[in-house]
Amino acid sequence: MKFSIKHFVRTLFRKFLGIILPVLFYPIRCLYCEKNVIIIQTNSPHRYGGNPRYLFEYLFEKTNYNVYWVTNSEEIRKYLDRKGYKYISNKNIWKKLLVTWSARIVIDSGSVYYNFLNLIPHSAIKICTMHGSGPKLAIFKYKRLQRTISSIKKINKFDFFSFCSKHAEMMIGKNQLLLHSEKMVMLGAPKSDQFYNKKFVEQSYYTKKHISSIIPNYDYNAKFIYYTPTYREYAYKLPIFEIIGFNELKFQEYLDKNNIYFIYSFHSSSAFTKTLKHSNKIIFFSYEEYPLIDNNQLLMEVDLVINDYSTISTDAAIINKPQLFIMPDYNEMEETRGFAEDMRSMVPGPEVFKFNELVDYINKYLDNPLIYKKENSSRINLLLARYMDNRISNSCELYKNFIDNII
Repeated sequence: MKFSIKHFVRTLFRKFLGIILPVLFYPIRCLYCEKNVIIIQTNSPHRYGGNPRYLFEYLFEKTNYNVYWVTNSEEIRKYLDRKGYKYISNKNIWKKLLVTWSARIVIDSGSVYYNFLNLIPHSAIKICTMHGSGPKLAIFKYKRLQRTISSIKKINKFDFFSFCSKHAEMMIGKNQLLLHSEKMVMLGAPKSDQFYNKKFVEQSYYTKKHISSIIPNYDYNAKFIYYTPTYREYAYKLPIFEIIGFNELKFQEYLDKNNIYFIYSFHSSSAFTKTLKHSNKIIFFSYEEYPLIDNNQLLMEVDLVINDYSTISTDAAIINKPQLFIMPDYNEMEETRGFAEDMRSMVPGPEVFKFNELVDYINKYLDNPLIYKKENSSRINLLLARYMDNRISNSCELYKNFIDNII
């Protein structure tokens, strides 16, 4: 009860500030207003990644707009300072206030856009880049209908949503988020632009710049697997523990014997009750520890991806990265979250049920990635045709043109 009261008081205080501060600061706001301000953030002020990151850097370097990133991370601030990029943070509240009330455009990837103390002007255009594109994207279906309706209302406060295909517009935008057609635009995914540069993808694989940050003294002859289990609201073991015959010690021995590094990550809010122990070949990667490393950067550097319901599978499919899927709680996930459409029919890789299957597939695809592409080409093509229009390989430029028309 004590925690609930404190939470209630904090919420009430924030709402009070949100009402009174815009009134108190109105005279200053009239005197000072920076022109053509664009504020961009991702789902956490302690992370620098996703669609917003790539769009932020592109707009900062290719336009004359005043583009600001939102962060409270010291490491991210140091990086932005080194690059000469603009940002706002709680380290300088006055600057944050001035920039916030000058916003012409606010860009976010989550379900709620940045609006510090309710100071974003009502006239500002709010754009959602989305986290990713795939059949997993669906609105949470809470037991209390009112909560689901409230989530949809919050999402619809954005003025525009960017999609990566007409199919995604229909299945996610209209059917799930209940968006009006005028809110939906086909601008693609800024984080995927780099995947269409084959030379850059190959160079990233061989240099392994980001893997070397996570594993400084890795063996150059080793192979790398990236395991990316999706966020779950319910308590659950890391899904790999649920496949038949899995034994952590046996898995560790297999990795050591075959010189394979197993990097895994998951959302900090996931309720996993059991996770893998860190070892010389099993490494946990978190955005809290490495806020400057992005999923898409790692995808280009690893040899194989193990996934379940994440839209990372769509990103990996663009570059034909071999993929496996561990989904023992498919029915439970479908019940609690749901999918935009049947996901099993289009996962771009085999679903693994047993430990010996996992090992066999890993061995086969690491030895010859072309076999993966040959065996799974139909589902790879189906997923991309529905959720990633390959004609949109210049998403950042499309966003720029769209913003030019607004400003």
